[in-house]
Amino acid sequence: MRVFKEDPVKGKWEVSTDRGGIVWCNASSLSVGCCLQIDGHVVEDYARVRKDVPHINVVELEATIKGINLALTWRVTELQLMSDSASVCGWLRSISEDTK
Repeated sequence: MRVFKEDPVKGKWEVSTDRGGIVWCNASSLSVGCCLQIDGHVVEDYARVRKDVPHINVVELEATIKGINLALTWRVTELQLMSDSASVCGWLRSISEDTK
């Protein structure tokens, strides 16, 4: 494969999750998406076109859950979650208060 033959780094590509990560989440009437940023670099993103028509708050929550799953896949232990949905932020606050 060309990647292995012409790899300028000549080694493993590793991402340090020691400083945590940021998940950016958003949804619209057309799509849902999120991305995981670690150490200032977007390491993975997700987007899909919506075919269903649930309430926008449910779709915003779907984007948030997908973002958290991305962070778990990358073994991020400290996470900042960025969402412009007041409903999602309220739901997450109520969950964190319940666990205290």
